[in-house]
Amino acid sequence: MAESFQELDRDGTHLVGYIECDYQTLVDCFGEPKPEHCDGYKTDVEWRVAENSLSYPIAIYNWKNGKNYCGRFGLPVKDIKRWNIGGKNGSDVSLIEQVLGTGKNEMDEVESIIHQMVEDSDVPVESVAYIIIGDDE
Repeated sequence: MAESFQELDRDGTHLVGYIECDYQTLVDCFGEPKPEHCDGYKTDVEWRVAENSLSYPIAIYNWKNGKNYCGRFGLPVKDIKRWNIGGKNGSDVSLIEQVLGTGKNEMDEVESIIHQMVEDSDVPVESVAYIIIGDDE
């Protein structure tokens, strides 16, 4: 079994782009965000999506626009529409956009989509295996 995303080191990842979607779409696709991924200051929620062959997580998070950072003037997470993507390159944003565009929320379907994306892009399957979303526990 591949590592869960909580066990992966986030060092070396950085802001690589943005996505526009609502909070509920992210929850429907990736499940509830995990509180332990947030810093409690500049972020309010964060999802970590990792491809096990990359050995780093792709993070989806709000940044300095929620209640944690802005207090009473911050947006409730359910009203946030612009999300930061943390990763190592711009293709991480494309991956998240493609997964979100599917509207799938079943792990097997998401893995199948990722596998198909790899085949369609001529990227060797060995370099991008499957996507791990959330914690099965």
